Amino acid sequence: MSSHMARQMARVWDVGEQRVDCFVPPWVVSSSGLRAEVARGARKKVWTERPTEIEQLSRCSMSRVFALPVVRAASTREWGSGGKRTVVEDADGDDDARERGNGAEDTALAARGNGSGSSRRRARTASAQLVRDLDRMGHLPRGQGPQGELWQAWFEEMMSVVYSAEGESRRRLQDKEASALRGRDNAIEDLRAFAITPARILRLLVKFSKTSPLHAEAVQAFLIQTEFLARWVALAEATMLFANSITMTNVSYCLGSLLDSACMTELTARDGVLDPLLPSWCVAAYNNMYEFQPQGLINVMWVFHVAHIEPPPLIMERFWDAASRQTEWTPGELHLIFHHVGRRCMRMPPHARAVLGSQIVKLGPELGTGFTAFVLWGAARGGFHVDEVEGLAATVQSCFIRLHSRLRNDELARCIWAIGELGVRADTQLSAAIVSSFNTFSEKDKFSSRQLVRILTGVAQSELPVDSAHWSGVSFAESWSRALERSGVSGWGVEHVVEAIRAAAMLRISLSDQIQTLMIEKARTLLPHMDHPQLCALLIDLADLNMKPNSEFLRAWQDAERAAKRDASAAASAKADVGRAAKHYGIKLL
Repeated sequence: MSSHMARQMARVWDVGEQRVDCFVPPWVVSSSGLRAEVARGARKKVWTERPTEIEQLSRCSMSRVFALPVVRAASTREWGSGGKRTVVEDADGDDDARERGNGAEDTALAARGNGSGSSRRRARTASAQLVRDLDRMGHLPRGQGPQGELWQAWFEEMMSVVYSAEGESRRRLQDKEASALRGRDNAIEDLRAFAITPARILRLLVKFSKTSPLHAEAVQAFLIQTEFLARWVALAEATMLFANSITMTNVSYCLGSLLDSACMTELTARDGVLDPLLPSWCVAAYNNMYEFQPQGLINVMWVFHVAHIEPPPLIMERFWDAASRQTEWTPGELHLIFHHVGRRCMRMPPHARAVLGSQIVKLGPELGTGFTAFVLWGAARGGFHVDEVEGLAATVQSCFIRLHSRLRNDELARCIWAIGELGVRADTQLSAAIVSSFNTFSEKDKFSSRQLVRILTGVAQSELPVDSAHWSGVSFAESWSRALERSGVSGWGVEHVVEAIRAAAMLRISLSDQIQTLMIEKARTLLPHMDHPQLCALLIDLADLNMKPNSEFLRAWQDAERAAKRDASAAASAKADVGRAAKHYGIKLL
């Protein structure tokens, strides 16, 4: 996190004597320099109603406890004047329904402004005009193309709207400060309602970009070539702390949609245009976490992913706590959360594994091929084990047996690896499904060398009887060896070499001379990049497989072993096995 972002997150708001229930999380004030800066900037004492969070802050050696203004989410979930409606943004939702205006709400909030009657009239006029502009822009231009007058006019009006909204937010913040001095909170209520506006502006761009690939290219060009994103960030930063969970769900979805491309990722990384917003967004996400529906939780993780930001531990702690409170998940939501878990290799806490594991058992019969592959893969990378959740082993087996003939090659590789990693032991029916599906694909030359490592590792961990498990007269071991001969090992890194030889040793596969030569030569080129435990494990597994590396390999291994920085604990635990393997190959260890 940049120093600018940290300073923005640690801002101290002067809220008078008003009680607050939101705080600056300790992970934003981790550096001593920042703590001193915050302490110097404090003008008066503020409170928090959460003793445990005061204790957390005190552990950061802060001289005082600071807080942000109240941002408790509104209890009623309304969007617009057309009756109550729960708005959850997702990729398959009804965009037209989302775009129906919040006109009555914005007009009403303008009437609640503080000050004289004339200032209230000015507020009402400005808000009403802004709402009318947004309503009009909801009718998207079609045809013509990026150079057409209609498209150009629409983008120009978008810039005008974001400038107007930014000015409106500054005025409302000034009203809030004046109101706090008089002990009134009407202006804060207005800011909570006005926080919908940035979400609505961004939703219009997302709706435009999803019209066609040409529309998407035009939106990306607009974001790159103009200062819209910087102006929108300034607008959202001023109001984000007052957003409720539904607004946060929509903002997170829109940010994820617009930033989920290589050029936008490069833009934000190079210019840091999102840096001022992310602190406020993180604090708002933290404080709304318990109000999110499953889709809202997923959207929050999506923003971290597309912005290439490691979620702070305090946010992840609350995220998993909130996820474990959700008892109703759809197959699509389950797929998305495990997709994020798998891609970031997040270790889930036990209480979250218990709840989401029960959802896998519940929704297993409804999962399709892609959903099954990512759910099992994410669960395995998230630290699941079938013994932790009742019925999980049976669900995993039944899902794979039901779908194995329809899986793609990458999905099959994920599933077989996950079956082993989750601790599923292959019975006769599961073994037959694994071997038949693998042999079918391998005959068509469909697997990459890395996928073959993943498959072999999963088979080894599931204790599949590779020599006795046949399909059409061909054993798994024979089929895997042929597939590796065709694919080669050029795509292997250190981990792939070590895992493949370890899995082969666990299964005690009889490898052909050609496969042995391929593996040993690839391992030799990677020896200088291995650490001491990997070097020891490699030599032990080669000896267990009774492989015969040449003298060049053995000299290279000995040189690498002497140069490697030894891990004392790992060396002590494997000393006997390494000595046995070294003696087998005639190597003298120092």
